[in-house]
Parts: sequence; structure tokens; C-alpha cells
Amino acid sequence: MVMLSTHFDLQEFEHEVNVPAVAIPTYAYLCENVLEPVRREFGSLGITSGYRSSESNAKAHGQPNSEHIATADYCAADFYFIAMPGQARMIFDWMRNNPMLPFHQLILEHSAKGSSVIHVSYNRTKPGIRSVLEGATHNAQPYVKVDYVAYNPPSNNHTAVQDAVEAG
Repeated sequence: MVMLSTHFDLQEFEHEVNVPAVAIPTYAYLCENVLEPVRREFGSLGITSGYRSSESNAKAHGQPNSEHIATADYCAADFYFIAMPGQARMIFDWMRNNPMLPFHQLILEHSAKGSSVIHVSYNRTKPGIRSVLEGATHNAQPYVKVDYVAYNPPSNNHTAVQDAVEAG
């Protein structure tokens, strides 16, 4: 088992296809710097979608330029909370208002059945650029923009994982 961080392993991000080796450090960065802080704050979370090939992304009704089609520069994951079902709004609000989480995109997606998942991505080519949205799963309806706090990490927040990602 390949561990990406303390609580996340590579298999969690491989639902239909394997994560390409070049994208593994990028997923490790997302896990260590975004998903682990969220887990520490709220408890266990389940990954519903991680890496997608172009084909599996099309089947999931994903955007053609989706960061789920991970590379050495970006990756994405969708998740729900095992420990706090029905609390996606509160967790989404915490994430969008947290200036230390280095996400690129954060989306609160609602299904027609009333459940919600959170989509989060990391993109090293767009440091500090945030896109925060809310809408329906499977791109069933257009997303709407949501206010957020700008990314503003402490200056000593450079990690060994970030070094590995930047080294490519």
C-alpha cells in the first residue's frame, strides 16, 4: 500500500484507473496540505472520486479540462464525511474561509437526492488562485460563485512534499 499522507493511501484515489506515477507527488501534496487539515478538524472522510482518465471523466460528466485528469501540476478529489454526514455545508464554509489551505478549486456539489460532496483541487501552476463554487453534481446545472478568503499561508508552511512536487 502506497501512503500519500498519514491517513490517505493511493488506492483511495484509484476508482476506475490507476493514478499515473507522475501525479502521485501531486496527490501526496493535496492529501498532506488540504485533506489532512480537514480530517484533523472534522474527522474521517471518504473519497468518492480521485484520478480519472479522459474516458472516465467523460462518463462522470466532468469538464474536459478537469483537474481530476491529474498530472504533475494538478489533481482533484471529491469527498464526503463519514463522521459527520449531512454537514457538508459547514465543512465547505470552513474550507473556503481558511486562508492556509492551498486549494485551487473548491466546489460544494448537491445531488438530486439531497446528499452533498465536496470537490477540491490543487494546481501548482496557479498558486494563490482560488475558485469557489456551488452547484449540482454531474454538472447538471451551472455553478454559482461563492465568496471566500484569499490564500495566505504562514511563511514557514513549505513542506517536504511541496519540495517534491515542485521538483517534478
